[in-house]
Amino acid sequence: MKFIVYLSLGISLVLPQLASAEQYSCAEKRIAVETKIKNAQQYNNYYQIRGLKQALTEIENNCNDADFSKKVDKEIQKLEKKIQNQNGKIDEIKSDLKQAQEEGELSKQSKYQRKLLEQQSELNKLNIELEQLKKRS
Repeated sequence: MKFIVYLSLGISLVLPQLASAEQYSCAEKRIAVETKIKNAQQYNNYYQIRGLKQALTEIENNCNDADFSKKVDKEIQKLEKKIQNQNGKIDEIKSDLKQAQEEGELSKQSKYQRKLLEQQSELNKLNIELEQLKKRS
């Protein structure tokens, strides 16, 4: 009974990270589990080590970097589409800002300048995320 509890504990420590970590390559998953095994060995946590070794075996047997690459490519495509949409929003706001400037409406100008800064900030975040993904593919 005690073994099952510790085995479940070992697996439950790793699997949530790995399950939510479809964005990680097989090598990254393997390194994460191996690091946890070393930590468990330092504390002589036999049951956790056993569960982690089972998780490592699952990674080695079932992990496929081709699937990882496909997922990363899909994420890149999604981000590129978001960036394209964001650029469209920015162009619209620039047009509205130009019109407000031509009409001399100061309140609208400040409103559109604020919106423009917000949208450009969002665009920068998307570009950074895209670059990080491209490095991983």
